[in-house]
Amino acid sequence: MKFISKLFKREKPDSIIESTGLIDDKLPVCTFFDNVLLEKPSKLKVVTYSIEGIPGTRNIIYDGNYIKYIFDRFENNKSTHKEYIVNRYVKTKRGEFIHYDLYQDNKFIISMLGYRN
Repeated sequence: MKFISKLFKREKPDSIIESTGLIDDKLPVCTFFDNVLLEKPSKLKVVTYSIEGIPGTRNIIYDGNYIKYIFDRFENNKSTHKEYIVNRYVKTKRGEFIHYDLYQDNKFIISMLGYRN
């Protein structure tokens, strides 16, 4: 829990997604992706939790041309850091879940974000 307290001291997340997919506030997520459609620079910080309760931070930055996705997690004294820069996303509905997947042109890169609608 030291990690999460340090995380919140740095910068409060825009949204939190529990391991079950429940999101505390989906408006910041919707606003971010609306801004991408409008080609307006924007950023979003989401904290997600794994089934084991381990928090991960997803920082998503749009500069008007590209989406930069940064994922960080600290688990078992090991840090995970992944970064992707892509030119588009695809929003899909799978059952009761909304998913945002990242693509470079037509090539799937990674599933970035998902929550229960």
